Amino acid sequence: MQKRLGVKVFYNDGDTSHTRFNGTAEEAEEYFVGTPFNFGWCDGKEIFKTCVKIETYE
Repeated sequence: MQKRLGVKVFYNDGDTSHTRFNGTAEEAEEYFVGTPFNFGWCDGKEIFKTCVKIETYE
């Protein structure tokens, strides 16, 4: 059984987050990097942050 990778996600505004991913490091990079993620609404505007890079860990 494949282990879930830890992923540190870096966004275009300097923020980071941590999550788990079922797949390889290459698959995680393909999925996250360049993808805009919805962070909800603020002051009547929808907030999107785009992943610019990731770091994976066990």
